[in-house]
Amino acid sequence: MRDMGYRIRLPSELTEQEEFISRYSNYFNTFEVKVKDNITSASCVQNIMTLAKKYLVTIPSFHIIKDALYNQQSLEKSKIFFQALEKAESDLPIVLVTHYIPKKEYNSELPKQIGNSNFILALENIEVDEDVLDYLDGLKYAATTLGAKICLDIGHLLYSVSKCEENETYILGKIANDVWWKENIVEFHLHDFDSQGCHLNIGRGNINLRLIASFINIFPNARIIFETTIDDLSVQGVAEVKMFEEELTQYDNPRDF
Repeated sequence: MRDMGYRIRLPSELTEQEEFISRYSNYFNTFEVKVKDNITSASCVQNIMTLAKKYLVTIPSFHIIKDALYNQQSLEKSKIFFQALEKAESDLPIVLVTHYIPKKEYNSELPKQIGNSNFILALENIEVDEDVLDYLDGLKYAATTLGAKICLDIGHLLYSVSKCEENETYILGKIANDVWWKENIVEFHLHDFDSQGCHLNIGRGNINLRLIASFINIFPNARIIFETTIDDLSVQGVAEVKMFEEELTQYDNPRDF
């Protein structure tokens, strides 16, 4: 069974975190947490990892500060968080996601620290408004240089393709037929999009579910994190994931891109 879950907002109180994760684990088997000041303390990080193990949530991920690799202040904050994560002594292969921005001078200090642990650094693609393939080449080069993996944000990618008036099947095909991408995509971010922007609920925008399901099936080991706005995960969230699981099952023989 593929790991699927949501980007979640955890409460600050440790007891409330357990209540949230215990309920959440009834429906989904993984999650991603955006690293904010309210969850960077060592006690909070330890609590999250303890609860992930207790409730059998697999391979949780954390979205660290988006400019952590090229902004010194963000780097220092991220180092503190990473040290707390190491002290939690988790044996889970945690994914740490941050954004790739072109033409930045990247600091290799944090990637080296992460590379010496059992955690995984993953660079995420952002929205761009020109030459999507050129951006993807830069992302690939940066990941290779830093020893990182890839978190491919489908919503960002297809929104960019639409803005640039490029062919989405062609762009996805360039990724699908490249062995490097097959070996290095460890996570997908999934949300819908329209001409105004991203992070719409699945089915509320322009996403071609058949095409995306066929594409994602090429990467059977990559987990899926939904980055949509859901009022009640136990109702709308479950329905959204079930709908996409059905698409994955229906188009389980990946098409030729």
